[in-house]
Amino acid sequence: MRLQYTRNAAIPAILGVILCAQAAHAQHGKIVPSPPPAPHLKVAHAAAPKQEKPVPPVTKPGEAARKAAQATDKVEDKLEHSVRSEPNRLLAGITLTASERTQIEAIEKKYADQLKLLVKQDQAADKAGTPTSDITQVTALRDAERAELRAALTSTQQAQFDTNVADLGKPVPPATKPDKAARKAAEAADRAEDKLERLVRTQPAQLLRGITLTTSERTQIQAIEKKYDDQLRVLVKQAQAADKGGTPTSDITQATALRDAERAELRAVLTSSQQAQFDANVARVDAPPKKP
Repeated sequence: MRLQYTRNAAIPAILGVILCAQAAHAQHGKIVPSPPPAPHLKVAHAAAPKQEKPVPPVTKPGEAARKAAQATDKVEDKLEHSVRSEPNRLLAGITLTASERTQIEAIEKKYADQLKLLVKQDQAADKAGTPTSDITQVTALRDAERAELRAALTSTQQAQFDTNVADLGKPVPPATKPDKAARKAAEAADRAEDKLERLVRTQPAQLLRGITLTTSERTQIQAIEKKYDDQLRVLVKQAQAADKGGTPTSDITQATALRDAERAELRAVLTSSQQAQFDANVARVDAPPKKP
């Protein structure tokens, strides 16, 4: 009993000594580390919350300003499309000579290049956040191109050109569904036009079959072929523009005139013996197809 009492009494004394020693070390700048936790005890550490950068609020433009900007963009797009496509529409119904076509193509290229540059500058300004309106500049390009195109034409052609300019501002009437007979007639006319256009393109090779040409004759023939091929392209382009504009026209008469004029020039290059073979080829080409 005495021995047990002595041990129990000594425990508080030992703890007191340890606490005094820790206090003494703390006063001298030394901290006695606490004993590590028991191995079977795990201390959970909460992860520090991840700080996200604040997102600046998105400011929406006023409804009126947004609608005004959209309206301006639509006007610009429509005007730019008009400048690109209107030369064909303004020349609808006008038959150009080779010299006039060369001038027209040079004018079209000149203003197409200027329009591309203008559109590129406008897109760069939009990307930089400083959008500008190019309506005034595009309108100036359109008017200048019209003036140069008109100046390349004869007085008779200019009258048709002026009519085409006036027609651009007119509203396009709503399309009406043609009746069955009219639709079939239009389809038949289109097939006849396509057949005639193919004939004009391919007829020199067919009409010269079996004819041996000299180098000089070949050079003349190639020049004639190019001349009428260019004129046919213009004619087809004008017909397509008329169809797109809602005013389809038939180019059979003009294509037939081109075919006959080309045949006459091709025949004039040949000798009398070659012309005999040429005439036989013409008769074969013009003969109606044999029924099966």
